[in-house]
Amino acid sequence: MTITITTSVVALALCVVAVSAYSSSYNSGYSSSSTSTPGTAGTQTTIVQKLTFGSGSQSDWTGNLKTLGEEAYGKVLGTWTTSAGWAAGCSCTSAASASRRSYAVTFTAIASAATAANANTQATSLASSITAFNTATAAVKAANSAYSSVSVPTSSGAATATVTTSAISGAAALSTSVMAMAVAGLAAFQMRQ
Repeated sequence: MTITITTSVVALALCVVAVSAYSSSYNSGYSSSSTSTPGTAGTQTTIVQKLTFGSGSQSDWTGNLKTLGEEAYGKVLGTWTTSAGWAAGCSCTSAASASRRSYAVTFTAIASAATAANANTQATSLASSITAFNTATAAVKAANSAYSSVSVPTSSGAATATVTTSAISGAAALSTSVMAMAVAGLAAFQMRQ
């Protein structure tokens, strides 16, 4: 009985290691080599863009100001609205850094296939005119009372956005789920013996 349980535990551990290795190699190999046009079905687009600010400091970019800025950037891209929040499959993060001016913020937005074409267009336009971001910031602040005391700096410009579109595959997640079910079945079978 002890030998059977030990063998089962070893078999279970080997299955878990195999699932992890397969999933990791499948995911990294798949996502690193796939690019296509923003807005294509089955894709996700990442937009990275740096905006500069002429007042305030890098250390100010935290809490409500940071959240407000991310929502404003999403509003510009069409991935966030004051009434519904983030569109399905969309998000935005940001990080402040020192700049020749006061400071800069790099936004990293994820746009779903449904929002990517417009988001790409808006990010491109933002590099020519920052007005849309400053207008969106005022609208986001006005729509949420939690932001009423936030002092919002005016953005002075935006760099050209870097846009990367990659295919999304459910195959890796599905294969991992199937393997996990098989491992669970093996464990249950061994426990009955």
